[in-house]
Amino acid sequence: MQKAKQDIMHWWQYLDASTVCQQFRDEAAVALPLATPTSSLDGIFNSALLQRQRLKANQQLAEWMGVH
Repeated sequence: MQKAKQDIMHWWQYLDASTVCQQFRDEAAVALPLATPTSSLDGIFNSALLQRQRLKANQQLAEWMGVH
């Protein structure tokens, strides 16, 4: 996810400037630990990283290595 951070942040910046901004932020706040509707995009990204680690640990999920 760190390798894709720039692309993810670019997409989220686009969403943040669109009419779906509030929906995006509300859904992030509900789904991600530590995220709030007023969190910075970087804060939302860090919260997504934390959620990813929690899912990996709690559900024993294997790391996805992407398409080769």
